[in-house]
Amino acid sequence: MISDLESWYIHAIFRPFVDVLRRSTDDVAFRPKFNDLSITVGKICTACMHLPERVESIEAQKVRGFSAYMKLSDIANTEKHVVRKVSSRQAELSTRAMFILTESGNFRFLRNQVIATCPAWGEIDAIEMIGSFINEIIGHFNFNGGNTVGVEIKARPEQKIATLRAEPQSLPMDGVALYFVELTSNGGFKPVDPLEVRFQVLADPALEGCLSNVGSDESCASPRRP
Repeated sequence: MISDLESWYIHAIFRPFVDVLRRSTDDVAFRPKFNDLSITVGKICTACMHLPERVESIEAQKVRGFSAYMKLSDIANTEKHVVRKVSSRQAELSTRAMFILTESGNFRFLRNQVIATCPAWGEIDAIEMIGSFINEIIGHFNFNGGNTVGVEIKARPEQKIATLRAEPQSLPMDGVALYFVELTSNGGFKPVDPLEVRFQVLADPALEGCLSNVGSDESCASPRRP
């Protein structure tokens, strides 16, 4: 039988995080701030911050000692208070589309990252950090309602033009942040600054005229019909 604590964890943290993983792999153009992906990430961080309140004091102390707990709390408190009294703990969320620059100079979409930036600890991938925290929760409390999780990256076809899609929930659209990486010899990624960026946002006809502020005339495609 699942305990009340585990049931709360599944509905407040685990399932929303699975939704975030799926959503982050959509090749959708998100405005850098205040989109459905980053707002959900902020809500999960808030639930993570409040987890110690649902356990005994000894267990609460252990949870607060998890490696990601303080950073998640910084994000949650920034989301709640907007401007924190201690500016060094101000943790802002932003979203950027991650592309691989291939050896042939083409592009492959990987996923949308939600990046947390804080003066106290720098820049970190908030989605990966939540995944690490969830794995610590599962291991510590021996929960069965959810497997250990990580960030899954789907392989996307190589494209001559880095391409994202616009959706109605993406609007209003006032810009897109892009992040380029290249593969390393050990299978990882490292940042790269392409000599030339060919980029476009494709939209349904219903969105025509809504994307005029995204990039320049050269970097954004006109809406197309399916």
